[in-house]
Amino acid sequence: KKPPEADAMVTRTPGLILGILTADCAPILFGDVTHGVIGAAHAGWKGALNGVIEGTVSAMLKIGANRKNTLIPKGWSINKDGNNTTNPNEMIEEGSLLPIGSFEEIGGHKGYCLASMVDILCCVLSKANWGPFAPPFALQQETPKIKVGKGIGHFFGVMEIDGFIDVLEFKKEIDKWIKVFRNTKPINNDKKVLIPGDPERIAMKFRSKKGIPLIKPVIKDLINISNKTGIEPPDGIEPPT
Repeated sequence: KKPPEADAMVTRTPGLILGILTADCAPILFGDVTHGVIGAAHAGWKGALNGVIEGTVSAMLKIGANRKNTLIPKGWSINKDGNNTTNPNEMIEEGSLLPIGSFEEIGGHKGYCLASMVDILCCVLSKANWGPFAPPFALQQETPKIKVGKGIGHFFGVMEIDGFIDVLEFKKEIDKWIKVFRNTKPINNDKKVLIPGDPERIAMKFRSKKGIPLIKPVIKDLINISNKTGIEPPDGIEPPT
């Protein structure tokens, strides 16, 4: 009998191991240790676009997982004492997300420099709250009592091309750049090489027709935020049955 084909699997059977094979796609592993539920997803751009990640979490919830108990990968965040944690709740409770690279041995110092540059350009330059004084995104976190600016800052940069190179020459080189990378041999012959902006254009085309996929826990969070802030939820957002 031919086994079923899928991009993700979940189980709560003790001793059962889940494994996935990937080439240019991302393997994503999920785990709720408290309830003994695990999941594994093969997430290429098309699968991620079609909701394989959300679908995996939803399937885990159906067999007993709790979304708040799902662990995150090592290196994503630290707790309030500055120690690495795989518990997302410890990150929310006075912890912090780590920049790209996380630890020094895997390039954390470079990620720290990039994060600092973003903080300076987005916040210091625009007179917004920076660093630990920036308002949190998580609703359950307290807003810092000390303010060093106004709200959350953003940065929009514009470069004058002819200050570096002739504009027509630049456009020709960009056309060559796009052509070279689009024609690069892919690992998987069924998939073409993408350039920046392609996934977003594909997602916009797909979601303009079929809408944005939402799983029940996300809908519950949106309704909870609506109740706490007094802001009406978007049309179509109703409590899940």
